Amino acid sequence: MMSKQTERGFSLIEVVVALGVLSTAAISFSALSQNSVSGVSQLETRYLARTVADAQLVDVFTDITPIEIGVTSGTAEQMGRAFEWVRTISPSTQDGLFLVNVQVSGSDDGVVLAEISTLKGGAR
Repeated sequence: MMSKQTERGFSLIEVVVALGVLSTAAISFSALSQNSVSGVSQLETRYLARTVADAQLVDVFTDITPIEIGVTSGTAEQMGRAFEWVRTISPSTQDGLFLVNVQVSGSDDGVVLAEISTLKGGAR
């Protein structure tokens, strides 16, 4: 009578295939996490730019001097990052209302990161 031999463990081919599948998944996950980190950084930059734009609108609405039509620009810093802003005030089609537009861009590339527009009442 022949004795039955039971195999225990995995063959070398099974181990190599399993490592190949695992390494492919790990590389894909690594690329995905890197893209996610990059996306979060871009969102943070846009959020900070929007904060600069909001601050410019607050300045317009809290200023008690008469509204001056024209373009004003400057720089602002948020969390150690520099931004350039351009504020344009122009008359609207309705008497007594002015269109206020603020654009904020990165100081290094000039790409508009945030733009906000609103109306403000005032004497002409």
